[in-house]
Amino acid sequence: MKRVALLILALAAMSVVCGAGASSSMAQFCRRVEIPPELENAGKWSNATCTQKAEGQPKNWITIQGFTAYLGQGQFCAEVEEPNTGHFNNALCTLTGANSNFIRVLPRPVWFVGGEQLKQGTKQIKLQIKGSAILKSSTLGIEISCKGSGSEGATIEGNGIGQGQGKGRVTYSQCSVLKPVGKEGTCEVAQPITTNQLKTYLATANVQSKIVSVFEPTVGKVFVELKFSKPCGEALSSSPVGVTGNVAGEDIPSESEGQEGLVAFPATAISKVTNEGQEKVLKLETIGNVSTFTGAYSARLQGNERFAVFGTN
Repeated sequence: MKRVALLILALAAMSVVCGAGASSSMAQFCRRVEIPPELENAGKWSNATCTQKAEGQPKNWITIQGFTAYLGQGQFCAEVEEPNTGHFNNALCTLTGANSNFIRVLPRPVWFVGGEQLKQGTKQIKLQIKGSAILKSSTLGIEISCKGSGSEGATIEGNGIGQGQGKGRVTYSQCSVLKPVGKEGTCEVAQPITTNQLKTYLATANVQSKIVSVFEPTVGKVFVELKFSKPCGEALSSSPVGVTGNVAGEDIPSESEGQEGLVAFPATAISKVTNEGQEKVLKLETIGNVSTFTGAYSARLQGNERFAVFGTN
């Protein structure tokens, strides 16, 4: 009965994430196998979307129906999609033998709260700037520094066995325009500044913790609009000025629960991430010119529960 219940939950998660009956649904649940030392090819596929079996490349990816147990250190026991392609015959991945329908896998990034994966529902989260948040475009000669910044209506959300996600807005206050300086004094930007509704999702990237949170508009491309007072130069004469695209911050620490985490946006922008096996290019622009956003935010759940992201695959 326990196995049937787990399967029902997995199928429900599939219908929410992918749409019931979607032909590519199982590609959402391609996971990398935790490779036993004695096996060279521990899975069935050679790529992170479980669509290719390339000659000469290790086949260490496999499609799963859902997680059945968390084994620690970012590792899960999972039930395989194709019968008898696993390494274990029980849902804890501790026994071997006939009917090997379970396998140890390394998940893609997911939220954990209080020692358990957040598979469904939402948790209110509060982001608060530590220091200053800075938007800069060298080609436009723009640099804006805000000492006040935080989230508004932000949540993290369970996504079945898909990668973690969330939503919300970010506000900015106590902002100063460091560049350009107008002929009649320092240029000013209207405040408070509030982003459009944003969606967030966990991804992996070439950073120390391996896990990042990507922020991008829920609808369209406009991340936030800025209104400048004159004199601000010809480039900023139109109003409002749109900042478009997306940006990623590193989640620190990863795979270690605590009441407070950090989301850090580095001076050198994170330009590529991997989400659900697909590589994605990130870019933030102001009036079509490449921009950077830097700053570090503390992150706490509303109930002060211990939480973290797991799954650096």
